[in-house]
Amino acid sequence: MAGSLAGCTLVAEFVDEPAGDCVEGGCADGSLDGSPDALGDGRADAADAGPRPDVFDAGPPDVATLCKGRGTGWYCGFNGLNGTAPSKDDLVECREGGVYAMTLCDAGCLSYPSGVPDRCNECPGKKDGLYCGSEFPSAKPGNATIVVRCTKGEPIIDKQCAPLACVDDAGGFAVCK
Repeated sequence: MAGSLAGCTLVAEFVDEPAGDCVEGGCADGSLDGSPDALGDGRADAADAGPRPDVFDAGPPDVATLCKGRGTGWYCGFNGLNGTAPSKDDLVECREGGVYAMTLCDAGCLSYPSGVPDRCNECPGKKDGLYCGSEFPSAKPGNATIVVRCTKGEPIIDKQCAPLACVDDAGGFAVCK
């Protein structure tokens, strides 16, 4: 099966914020940045060296193992993957145990019941009501039996119709029949 692996870039910005009672120009403890100042001269010296509990090397997320042991399909970044996707709002497509594609869901990711492909939240712009999963633009065949309640742009899985079908009774009034 031919395909291309979508490239992903994780951009993180780290902002050092002074600890405790620090303002621009110094801190209550005499240091310039809230870090230990063994000599009390406001400068970082070798004497000040030591572990800083507020600094961690998180490293990049290991997306190579996200889909290991998962079936082919679509999963929200927080829904049963091996580890965590770079964002909980990532929609990850797994194929043959590997990550095939990742999409950031602008309005959040909606986790469908087990065995049904997860999708990005597509409730923004829809009036409040009940919709068949198949009514959303990015729906996959398995989404057709799910009733999604949209309330102020936020989705909630209302019910699963299987073995019945979800039928839209005129925009916002889906029912199982």
